[in-house]
Amino acid sequence: MRKILALVIGGLLAIASLLISLPANAVVEPEGYGFTDTQTCEDGGGIPYTVTADWNYKYEDPAGKTRVSLTFMIERDDADAGPAADAGVDLHWDVSSHGTVRWTQHKVIDGLDLDFAADDQATINARNPISDANDTFLRVKVGTDGDGLDNCEWLYFYQPAGIQFRAAA
Repeated sequence: MRKILALVIGGLLAIASLLISLPANAVVEPEGYGFTDTQTCEDGGGIPYTVTADWNYKYEDPAGKTRVSLTFMIERDDADAGPAADAGVDLHWDVSSHGTVRWTQHKVIDGLDLDFAADDQATINARNPISDANDTFLRVKVGTDGDGLDNCEWLYFYQPAGIQFRAAA
């Protein structure tokens, strides 16, 4: 009986920790086989950014491991950016499998140009991590390049449960 009670309490705590870990501005929505998760932040100069992680679908790699396709998009509206509109973007992201800080991918880009696109955005195809719902995550830090001010705080995007396998071709 104690073991069952401990399992129930542990499960409730796990669900509560997931709900607490999602920022108030996070929106997770089903899309196709997977889910999108959109969050917003402001850098040290007050410039707003929108970051959307797209957990596309699961698949089996040649080694037999289940991975999840992951892309993300950075948006900064030039109208909101004012004089910073012509400045590049500092972008730092990490992809982790199984909730560890042993990164599947660690990348820093200095001066990413968002003005090359008509709608002031860039889409990044991150390295696809091992699929592990609620433990695999992407973290992103973004801000205006060269302004001497802080970037946004880390935004965390956890792999949601329920991502489907891509249909066979």
